[in-house]
Amino acid sequence: MKRTAVLSAAICLCLLLGAVSARACGDKLLYLSRIYLHRVTVNRTVAVYARPGSLLADVAALGLARTFRADGYQLLLIDNDRDLTLALQSGAPDVVIADAADIDSIRQRASAAKVPIIPVIGKSVAWHKAEARQYVATIKTPLKTDRFLDALDKAFGSEVMHASNTRAKVVRASLQ
Repeated sequence: MKRTAVLSAAICLCLLLGAVSARACGDKLLYLSRIYLHRVTVNRTVAVYARPGSLLADVAALGLARTFRADGYQLLLIDNDRDLTLALQSGAPDVVIADAADIDSIRQRASAAKVPIIPVIGKSVAWHKAEARQYVATIKTPLKTDRFLDALDKAFGSEVMHASNTRAKVVRASLQ
C-alpha cells in the first residue's frame, strides 16, 4: 500500500513537471504553423522597397535573404524608384514591403498590378487602427526578421491573397 502511494506520487510529480515545460514551448507551435503555411508560400516573391532615408534603408543588414529563403520566399530588394517601377510592371512581386511614407507613390505605380502592400510604421508615426485595417498586415519598428515573417504569414493567410491566388490559377488554367 505504501509502495503504491509512493509510486502514484512519483508519477503525479513527473506529470506536473512535464506540464510546466509543455506550457513554455509555445514557440514550437508557431514553428508548426509556419510549416503548414510553407505550402502556400513556396516561391512567393517579396519586394522590399528600401530607398535611402526610409525606415528600411538598413534592411540589408538584417540578413533577410537567408531567412526568407529558409521559409520559401524569394527576396527582391529594391532601392530606387526605377527598379520598383520595373518590378511592379513585370508582376514579379506578390507583396511589397515599404515605408509607410512611400505607400502613395507605390500605389500610383502598382495601380494596374493590384499588389498588396505591407507598410512599415515607425514609433513616432501615429497610425490609427482604421488606417492599419486597410492593409493585410503591418510591421512596426524596430525591425526584426521575425516581424517580417509574421507579417508575411498574415498576408499570405489573408482572404485578399487567397482571392488573388485563385484568380491567377483561373488565368493559368485558361492559358493551358
